[in-house]
Amino acid sequence: MNEQRQALLDALGAARLPEGGIAWSMVMLALLVAIGLLVGIAASVRWARRHRRAPVAVTAWTDEAREMLARLGERSRRADEASDEQVRDWLAEAAQLARRVALVDEPREEIAALHGEAWLQRLDALVGRPLFSVAPVSSLASAPYRPVGEAPRAALPVTHAALEALIEAVEQRGRTPASTRS
Repeated sequence: MNEQRQALLDALGAARLPEGGIAWSMVMLALLVAIGLLVGIAASVRWARRHRRAPVAVTAWTDEAREMLARLGERSRRADEASDEQVRDWLAEAAQLARRVALVDEPREEIAALHGEAWLQRLDALVGRPLFSVAPVSSLASAPYRPVGEAPRAALPVTHAALEALIEAVEQRGRTPASTRS
């Protein structure tokens, strides 16, 4: 056993380690690979978080829009009992809802500057048919800014139906909110 051990030690003594110390090129390569992996993992995590949140945001705007539409619907059924100021306020809230829904589908820069007939035509384009640019729904563009008494009561139920069609159209497109688009 001693002889065998001595033979192994002699063979080991003849073995030589590579000269030159540390291979810096291999260390740098390993470091670059490690950095690349970290960047890849960080990008994957960010992508996963962004795409996981999108459906929640889409659902959130839909629920909020439908709640506001339901409140407007309840108030529009009592339009005959409403004062002129309440009718004007209803139309102002309806215009605000239409703008919020449009902002879900279109970039903020394109929607914010629109008013009057151009605004109504953009809403028609979102729905895919002329609903907002025809009377009495067209009063949505100007009635909230007119003096009390000039807002048409007949516009309320028709405007409610147009808003419902707008929400449906934007929802069917299945787009994420413009604020989360990159």
